[in-house]
Amino acid sequence: MPRFAPAAWAANLALLYGLRALAEEVGATPAQLALAWVFSQAEHVLAIPGTTQPTYLHDNLGAADLMLSPAQTAQTAQTARLEAVVAPQRAAGHRHGAATQAEVDTEARRRSALGRAGRR
Repeated sequence: MPRFAPAAWAANLALLYGLRALAEEVGATPAQLALAWVFSQAEHVLAIPGTTQPTYLHDNLGAADLMLSPAQTAQTAQTARLEAVVAPQRAAGHRHGAATQAEVDTEARRRSALGRAGRR
């Protein structure tokens, strides 16, 4: 996976520091903040977190305490900062290797839809 290759690792690890800082500000873990953001996107957007450890299950369940409505999400400074910190264009390296990317069409459709509709 190119984003985990040595050349991209340090740049992508730096994104984690920003995510951790924002999570700390709202009294959550990075996982809770990320899940809360996913939950706030729209009613039809679902997150299916998985774990084999009870500690991580508690962590995942804690995201419900941070749940924001889509209207709140668009207006909160923390959410805007979160989206800026982990914006897809900030990630170093391709998401998929060349062979896999040739079979993936969901990212191209999303970019196309965002270009037409603008940001949510």
